[in-house]
Amino acid sequence: MLKTGSRHSLHDYIHIVGIHALAVGLVCSKAILSLSLILLVTNLVIERNYRSYWSYLRSSQVFLWVSAFFILHLIALAWSVDFDYGFHDIRIKLSILLIPAVLIAKPIVDGNIKTSILWIFISTLFVTSIINVTAYFQFFGERVYADMRELSLFGSHIRYALLIVMGMASTIYLFHETSKKWLKSTLIFILFWFLFYTYFSQVLSGLMAFGTLVIVLIIRQGFNYSRVLGFTVCFLVISMLSGIVFFLSQPEKQEIIRVSRLPRTTALGNAYTHNLDQSTFEGGRPVLANLCEPELRQAWNNRSEMPYDSLDQKGQVLRFVLMRYMTSLDLKKDAHGVAQLTSQDIQSIEQGIAHADAHNKGIFERLNEIRDQLHHTENPNGYTLLQRLEYWKTALYIIQENWAIGVGTGDVQIAFNSAYNTLNSKLIPENRLRAHNTYLTVWVSFGIVGLLLFLGMNIAIVRTAIRSQQMLSIAFIAIVLVTFFIEDTLETQTGASFYGFFIGFLIQQKKEAS
Repeated sequence: MLKTGSRHSLHDYIHIVGIHALAVGLVCSKAILSLSLILLVTNLVIERNYRSYWSYLRSSQVFLWVSAFFILHLIALAWSVDFDYGFHDIRIKLSILLIPAVLIAKPIVDGNIKTSILWIFISTLFVTSIINVTAYFQFFGERVYADMRELSLFGSHIRYALLIVMGMASTIYLFHETSKKWLKSTLIFILFWFLFYTYFSQVLSGLMAFGTLVIVLIIRQGFNYSRVLGFTVCFLVISMLSGIVFFLSQPEKQEIIRVSRLPRTTALGNAYTHNLDQSTFEGGRPVLANLCEPELRQAWNNRSEMPYDSLDQKGQVLRFVLMRYMTSLDLKKDAHGVAQLTSQDIQSIEQGIAHADAHNKGIFERLNEIRDQLHHTENPNGYTLLQRLEYWKTALYIIQENWAIGVGTGDVQIAFNSAYNTLNSKLIPENRLRAHNTYLTVWVSFGIVGLLLFLGMNIAIVRTAIRSQQMLSIAFIAIVLVTFFIEDTLETQTGASFYGFFIGFLIQQKKEAS
């Protein structure tokens, strides 16, 4: 155990360097992550202090739960068919077992070393996020971005968004731990940059993680003053969340329009159609009013290489996206309306963007987009939330058929493919993915027994985090548990490594803290 003021051996220094490298690899490079993990394991094997390792591992309830969860993956191969994917999944989940193992077997309790690891983590995030943004605005390079989801150059934009929010939590923690003014000023600058990045990137998981972090900080601060204030804050938070849900459930206000007051012909003398009875609404305006489709088709085909009667880049019917987009700008759907579209508008429509306000970046636009999706459910393809609803519906169908022991470690995608066909899903083949919900994925894979084991593991982490009374530990597990609802976090190498690293680094047992 590495303590403050103790004399460190060569193996101790290698262990410290390995963990620093692990923090760098977690953010920007799977190769660095793998090499640092190999270094850490090799160092422990050569050091041969096995009795001490076992003592720490055995005393950690969290590690025992993690071990049981990993063993379940091995056992569930017995009722799998796709062994290739099964072993691929086990290789990914090895990070959940191995990273905590090396961090718990030889724990670091020296506060200065822990602080330096967090500094390395947020510094790597800071540098890589600047690279992401400057590349997106083409300050260097010639890469053309078709979608905001391509913003992250260092792996999945979803996992990176979670790392950014965890970087915020780490920055706040370090701010309270240091007394040096120049360090506090630096941390404030980094925190605001991370806030900007989260706002700009518009990743739903990142926004949820950020909201969770804010709620954790507010509630914790409230309970620091008094229990009454703490519970009052909890009530206010619940009220705010209820208000957001209410906002999302409300359709846009619709203009009251009389057909008799609408124009009958276009500027070119062609007849408009005004199908108000079957129309959806965009910005409160009917999409199928002021429509002259012959003119619209010809004018669009004259301006775009993507045919009017085709699909956009998201797999949606392009002509409906065009109609919705023009309606959001209050343009008539005719040749004159198309002529008023800018080149950026044409490109956005081709990309599947159905509302002109989508050009505005940020949290409020993201909420408006989510509300828009909830009230335009005709085609889920290309829409983050609607696709997830399809994933969850399909997952629940699979669970009904395999609720006890699941489909096994390797057969999750096979089960989803079969269920999509059975349910005649509206999703196109390339969008027929897995659950995007960690709880449902675990249940699909291992049945109710696996779900209970998974919940037990996370409850153990929650209890340990609360006992530690460390804001960073509590923030980590809160962020993870909330984002598990909308992401298969543990199905990717980065996600599993993120989970494993912070379990080992933050979730300390009493024996380790002594």
